[in-house]
Amino acid sequence: MIIQNVCSVVPAGIVCFFPSYDYLDLVYNHLQKCGILERIATKKRVFSEARAAEAAGSSVEKLLNDYSAAIKAQ
Repeated sequence: MIIQNVCSVVPAGIVCFFPSYDYLDLVYNHLQKCGILERIATKKRVFSEARAAEAAGSSVEKLLNDYSAAIKAQ
């Protein structure tokens, strides 16, 4: 609920960091099951870094570029 509330208050984008991909997957799946991701998506575009991006720097760079473009479009 904290992430959802922050998304409602912060005018631009937000970034959430997790200590591992396993924990990211756990939280992301929970937010998806509870419908929170859908509610967040009405206010902000949701991005999630894939495990493959860990090894492929260009994937991370593309994700960050897409994130920056989404913020500028708001």
